[in-house]
Amino acid sequence: MLLLVLCLILALLGALLPPLAGAFPVAAHAPAVIVMAIAALLATRILGLVRWDAVSARFLRSPRRRGALGALLAALLLFGALEACARALTAAGILDYYRPIVTVRPPDDRPDWRAYHILTDERFEADPVLFWRAVPRYPYNAQGFKGPELPAAKGPREFRIFCYGDSNTDGPDRGGWPERLQEILDRRSVRGLLEFRVVNAGLTGYSSWQGLRRFRRESPSYAPDLVLVSFGWNDHAGALGAPDKAFRSENPLVNALHGVLFRYRFYLVMKHYAGRHLLRRPPYDGPRVSPEDYLANMAGFLETARRHGAAAVLLTRPAVPDGIMRPDFLARVEAGNEALIAFGAKEGAHVLDVAGAFRALPPSLFADECHFSPDGQWRMAELLCAFLDLNGLVPPAGALLWRRPPPGGEKRYAGEKRD
Repeated sequence: MLLLVLCLILALLGALLPPLAGAFPVAAHAPAVIVMAIAALLATRILGLVRWDAVSARFLRSPRRRGALGALLAALLLFGALEACARALTAAGILDYYRPIVTVRPPDDRPDWRAYHILTDERFEADPVLFWRAVPRYPYNAQGFKGPELPAAKGPREFRIFCYGDSNTDGPDRGGWPERLQEILDRRSVRGLLEFRVVNAGLTGYSSWQGLRRFRRESPSYAPDLVLVSFGWNDHAGALGAPDKAFRSENPLVNALHGVLFRYRFYLVMKHYAGRHLLRRPPYDGPRVSPEDYLANMAGFLETARRHGAAAVLLTRPAVPDGIMRPDFLARVEAGNEALIAFGAKEGAHVLDVAGAFRALPPSLFADECHFSPDGQWRMAELLCAFLDLNGLVPPAGALLWRRPPPGGEKRYAGEKRD
């Protein structure tokens, strides 16, 4: 009897554990481990290695043990049956289920991706301030950046360039424009005398609000010499419930629980129908970051960089119309770019008009409406390097000793005419 119960429990666990593979990779091996465990139990019974009848009688002698075993079986049967039914009915199209990418939308079909990145995207985990952060596994390192980890102490001849931005900066697992910029600058590095280190601190889905707070968190520890700032796409995206400055992720323990439950279809079915019938649409339906707050965040980057002795370059956000994005959204992105250029001229800040530069280049440099192709990654790195050299923001080729120009020195802008 006990052997039969153990085999039943193992079989139910084999059905319930695999969905947890994303959160707990060891769960992906559950079916094979459980099959071997059942085979081992049956082998002991057939070979007479264990007297299961005696073990069963001894174990089930206590009413408390019988009750605990019965409760465990009942819970496993309930959850197993719910999961099996939910998957069968949703596969047949009889029931629908909650999918953050699809269901978190207002009537005009603009998605709010924040819930998806916080709770469902396996590359990220919840952060109480930044909403989400990179999980420390490939392609991100333990510090949350792409590429090699930074040494604990900054070298005396080390020049650090930090690239903050959204998915356009985050880029592919390997080969994004920060990595290409590193390769270009490596040609002028001299071991022991001058060493460039370009850090990809971009993160998919980030707005300037999140990027600024991440920069403020990290700048004291990593001492950047130069900061490249590229935001302005997600800032203009629609937000449900509240803009970024008023948005709060849920309690971390609740996030962890949701991260587990979201992997079971029966929970998603219940969440879908409960949300549709019981929850009201939040009253706010505006951008994640207002145009005024976007410029305030850019000012925050400049102020924080100066406070830590670093130079900063603000980049307009490139995009190409491809028929997928709504024209009014692209118009907001372009308006944000124009506002950033005007802001830079007013504040005397370095601004590189990436959007304007790529507007004159072939569309093949884009993989989609807002992300670079492999050739586009190289072109972006070359454009940046030329701008940095023009404005004296990086040590020039062949220079072994270099000092950055003091704040308030000559500043030039991309496209500026010179005598």
